[in-house]
Amino acid sequence: MSVPRLYGGLLRLFPRPFRERSAGDAAETFALLWADAVGARARASLLVRCFGRLPLAWASEWVHHLRTHGRDRARLPRELLMDRWSRNVRQALRSLGRAPTFTWTVVLLLGLGVGAVTTIVTIVDHVLLRPLPYPAAERLIYLENGSHSGPLFQQLGSVRTVEQWAGAFTDDVNLTGTGQPERLERATVTEDFFTLFGATAARGRLLQRDDFGGPAAVVLAEGTWRRLWGGDPDLVGRTIALDGEAVVVVGILPSTFAPPEALVGTDVDVWRAVDWSAEMYTGHDWSVLDVAGRLEPGASHAAAQSELDALMVEMAQVHPNYRVRDGDAPEPLPAVGLSEIIVRPVREGLGLLLGAVAMLLLVACANVANLFLARGVERQREMAVRHALGAGRGRLVEQLMTESVLVGLVGGALGVALSVVGLRTFLTLNPQTLPREAAVHVDLRVLGFAAVLSLATALLFGLLPALRAARANLAGAVRGAARTATEGKGIRSLRGGLVVAEVALSLTLVAGAGLLLRTFLQVQGQALGIQTAGVWSVPVTPTGYDSPESWVQGMEAVRTALAEVPGVQSAALSLTVPMQMTGGRRCCWTRNVAATADADGVRTQMHPVSTDYFTTFQLPLLAGRVWTPSETSMDPAPVVVSEPLAIQVFGSATAAVGRTLHHGQGLTAQIVGVAADDRHYGAEYEHGPAAYVPLQEMPFQSDRAVFAVRMDPSATDVPARLRDAIWSVAPALPVPQVQTLDALVDDASAGRRFDSALFGSLALVALVLAAGGLYGLLLYVASQRRRDLAIRLALGASRGHIQRSLVLGGLGLTAAGVGLGLLGSWASGRFLSSRLWGVEAGDPGTLVGASLLLLAIALLASWLPARRAGRTDPLETLRQE
Repeated sequence: MSVPRLYGGLLRLFPRPFRERSAGDAAETFALLWADAVGARARASLLVRCFGRLPLAWASEWVHHLRTHGRDRARLPRELLMDRWSRNVRQALRSLGRAPTFTWTVVLLLGLGVGAVTTIVTIVDHVLLRPLPYPAAERLIYLENGSHSGPLFQQLGSVRTVEQWAGAFTDDVNLTGTGQPERLERATVTEDFFTLFGATAARGRLLQRDDFGGPAAVVLAEGTWRRLWGGDPDLVGRTIALDGEAVVVVGILPSTFAPPEALVGTDVDVWRAVDWSAEMYTGHDWSVLDVAGRLEPGASHAAAQSELDALMVEMAQVHPNYRVRDGDAPEPLPAVGLSEIIVRPVREGLGLLLGAVAMLLLVACANVANLFLARGVERQREMAVRHALGAGRGRLVEQLMTESVLVGLVGGALGVALSVVGLRTFLTLNPQTLPREAAVHVDLRVLGFAAVLSLATALLFGLLPALRAARANLAGAVRGAARTATEGKGIRSLRGGLVVAEVALSLTLVAGAGLLLRTFLQVQGQALGIQTAGVWSVPVTPTGYDSPESWVQGMEAVRTALAEVPGVQSAALSLTVPMQMTGGRRCCWTRNVAATADADGVRTQMHPVSTDYFTTFQLPLLAGRVWTPSETSMDPAPVVVSEPLAIQVFGSATAAVGRTLHHGQGLTAQIVGVAADDRHYGAEYEHGPAAYVPLQEMPFQSDRAVFAVRMDPSATDVPARLRDAIWSVAPALPVPQVQTLDALVDDASAGRRFDSALFGSLALVALVLAAGGLYGLLLYVASQRRRDLAIRLALGASRGHIQRSLVLGGLGLTAAGVGLGLLGSWASGRFLSSRLWGVEAGDPGTLVGASLLLLAIALLASWLPARRAGRTDPLETLRQE
């Protein structure tokens, strides 16, 4: 389809009277203009002019058509008001249509700022501000200071200020008998759990009192029921096998139920009742339950805390587990609001992000204000003519404000559309799970916020030109006191101040993004102490073993099967692998070790590993060797210690080899080697004292294990081959994930990568807006001073001098903004300090680099309009004036 035919087709969208009256002439005129336009630049200009005006013209004609073809009735005061409003709208649409560049620029700036702020405000509103979706959520409390024992939970009933308590414990279970074995997340809950959180059953029933101590009964999450059983309605009442135990499915929990994340996380598949007869719930040494409760109506947190403190005094007399380490004082048991404990991990990050998008909005608003000011000056003569024809000053202000409202409405609509896209993008790319993430969406409350924000922004920055138009000397303007409208010193200072503010805010964003980027690069460049390329990790959850010895035998059989897969260079077994648990967490076995039995011990991370662990990860040995398989049964057992432990206990790596290591309860080990330090728990965290012992020395059986396999680089279809090897000897063992160690490394830094990319994107947009604001200001100044520049050129001033004056003016504004921005960057850096690593909040290199970048962009933005002004033809300009 040709462009003239497309233009004619769009004209058919106008009301019938317009089509019959003007559409033919308009289409013919456009066809002639299109034929006369020579060159791509001329045709592009024609397209922008003609097609840019179509939407506003279309809206104006439809408003006029609907008003004039309505019912013919008496003109009541309300109708007169509506008629006046419709005239204002039509006039505003025509006025905006005559300036499509201004209109769409303002709409884009408003949409960009409102969209960014609305996206983050939506997240903040749903995550931080709205109440939890539970009955009397404001009275829910959570017990901090780790998990708690079953006996302590039983005693919580004596706290009279709390009407109800609930506890939960989560672990993994293996589902068999439904095809391939599956690993599910299970939550074991106490009697009042579902009542406390207001849960109902979608099918069947929830756990009842009889299920606690009775036949094994479970409730499934709806998503799990549909994923694994296809939503089979007959599943309720049937038996399934979890960890080899037959359990009855008594109900399905609806997908609308939001599990309390502080107690059970977000991905629970199956719910089961606590077995109070099990050792882990009867012993004081087992702290496994996360606990929440609901205060009695009218009860205060302080009163509940006082009763909890008194309870802990009593419990401290019962068992040492309730006392502080190496003391007689009771362990504290702080109670905080459940909502606070859920949102605490993300409160700071969301606050920083909200501040960043607010600064971006301010940069966009400064540009909008500059555009409105410039347009107000250009329209002084128009306002003067309309005033001479009878329009009062109030009428002129009303008209200008109507234009601002229309621009604000369109900008707000664009902002809402951008926020919907931005919200989906943020939730998809954000590697850190947000609390209550499933409930985050754009709703009427958010739409109302976007509408108010966009209208307030447009009205605020449209108000100054409107009031200025009302106060101007319109009579002098209409008499033609000047051929070109000019602005006063106050307006010029205001426009310059807005550019300075844009530069300062942009520098603050750029410096913050630079700090986060440098942090990410520091983390990425940190040496891990191991070789990750070619290594695959396979985490599993072994069950069904009745002793540590049988656990080792079963897992060793799997490791042997993996080692025999073609392409496998080595296969290792351990409880964790490097980079599997990041963020400073520690797992799963620690002991105090010392050179002698009576010396003060050093808290050490114990790693039960197979012999091939060091070969698989290529963890260097600084002294000694690794034990051989025949030495695993020796007494004392062989052990390889980390360099930090060797130095801390024995003074050096070489001095540690051959020495005896005491690790509590009369147990000893013989040091056969010293390994280099590595970053086992993440690039940002030192491993610290560590000891690698043979798996046979593990004094317990674990519900977790990880196989690490170093593959030949040419190996293909690795995950399927490793799964088949595992199932060849352990067909009931789920293998939910097979991934490279490099992927674990990337996941460990994904949060910092996302932060730097997000803040970098905001900073880039702010830079573009600041550069555009400076460019627009200087271009406008050059156009306003056109006559002055022409006279100076005619009198002999050099073009270079003219260009330098404009460039220096732009750089002066930028330098002022940089000075303010450095102060803002220093202040904002303190808020970012908790998210930095290896970089100081006031890092001089980052601040200098951000300042130079901004100055370089400002130089370019100043040179372009200066170059254009320097090409002014003085004779032609003076002739036009």
